[in-house]
Amino acid sequence: MNYDNYKTFIILSETMSFSRTAEKLNVVQSTVSNRMQELEKYLGKKLFTRSNKKVELTNAGKIFLPYAKRLILIEHEGLEKLSILTHYKDYLNIGAVDSIYRGFIPNIAKSYISEFSDTSLKITISHSNQILQLLSDGILDIGYVYIKSKSRKVESYVLGRQEIILVTHPNNQIYPGGISLKNLHNIQLLFADLGDIFNNWIFEIFPKNYTFHFHIDQISQMIEYLKAELGFAFVLRSSVERELWKKELVEVKILDVSPPTIESYMVINKKRINALGVRQWLELVEK
Repeated sequence: MNYDNYKTFIILSETMSFSRTAEKLNVVQSTVSNRMQELEKYLGKKLFTRSNKKVELTNAGKIFLPYAKRLILIEHEGLEKLSILTHYKDYLNIGAVDSIYRGFIPNIAKSYISEFSDTSLKITISHSNQILQLLSDGILDIGYVYIKSKSRKVESYVLGRQEIILVTHPNNQIYPGGISLKNLHNIQLLFADLGDIFNNWIFEIFPKNYTFHFHIDQISQMIEYLKAELGFAFVLRSSVERELWKKELVEVKILDVSPPTIESYMVINKKRINALGVRQWLELVEK
């Protein structure tokens, strides 16, 4: 694999300018052109169209771009792991969706860092699909997700079911006895992405043309907006237990509909299941 060609392709896809790409890479513009010609020749497809000084990705370029990014990421992670092994006995790369991370990972990670000084720990927060892809690519060792993997490269274990609840700031508690579906449509509802099961449910109970006033993809980032009294939001109970206990947020009961529950999974890369770093983590999970 020619690392420089792939890296140049990715940067050119961002800048859409051969001159700016050359500046970013600290090379002459002809080098950028030569690398793209080499890559297009190797792939047998045109990746860019060039006309009147305008550069655009072709359909083939758009299709290949995420794979090029994955190739660069895989090589980077491989080199990083080789470097880690010069200082540590092993490494452990964990990926988790934000809500599982917030309610489950930190306490284990703190114990891991304290007890196992011979292992390097890296944690990535992302979405279920991305975590499963990183597991399949061998970049992650363990993943915590809301989607059961169908890949033969991993082992999946059910962690449990996560309850979705509606919460708000105590000062917004205008429905102390609970809120009806009709009133649910009228409140300032802030939207956090909780995965396909929840998304399908929410768009079934809301009008098709409904637009959320605010949308964010991580629950932990949503909490500060709720504390600022800016509205209501559906969240996983486990992600706001601390705020509920401190009465910084309150639960609002829903009278005539029930949010779905979400099954969570721990997914382990089969090739690393007996590795030192993985075994150490699983020991702490069992405790």
